[in-house]
Amino acid sequence: MGKKQQNRETVIVSEKKVNAVLGSIILLIIFGILGVNLYFRFTDRHKGDGYEYVDGVITKKENRYSYIGRSKSSKTWITVEYTPKGSTAKRVFSGTDFSYDYLLRGETVRVYYKGDDPRENVFIAKYDWLVKDYLPAYKSYNIPLIVSGVLLLIAIYFFVDDTKPKKKKNSIEAEFSVDPVTGKVYDRTHDRNIHG
Repeated sequence: MGKKQQNRETVIVSEKKVNAVLGSIILLIIFGILGVNLYFRFTDRHKGDGYEYVDGVITKKENRYSYIGRSKSSKTWITVEYTPKGSTAKRVFSGTDFSYDYLLRGETVRVYYKGDDPRENVFIAKYDWLVKDYLPAYKSYNIPLIVSGVLLLIAIYFFVDDTKPKKKKNSIEAEFSVDPVTGKVYDRTHDRNIHG
């Protein structure tokens, strides 16, 4: 085996090791993101402990814009109507948060409130498909899952890239060269002196 061939194989082995290390690091990051996400999902499902709750309906959803200099920012405001237990009066919860962008007008949400004053200490919750319970609606639990999915695709690329045989770029130039003195084309893999 020639020195060039040995160097080429060393480079390929080094590249495979780097790809495997990078893919493994990305997988560790994914497991970290998923672990933290699941931790908060399971701990936040108990956020309503000690609260009373009823179902409410989102009756209004609007975007409000504010300007700071030339930059424009948007906030989604929602209004939820609910009737506390033991009361005939309707109450209204209004609030803004990034996560409220994903709630729809007319959607039913759970409203948690303190029993002594149903207008204070109020938050809304939405049913979560993963923990099969209600979680605070002001948190975006699915965004880390989306980020993890994108990272998983990148990690798969690093692992799959190792299994593909590398195509030689400029394969004609890799096999043949032109002698600058005579102008003849010769095969670099063979000795020129043998073939004349």
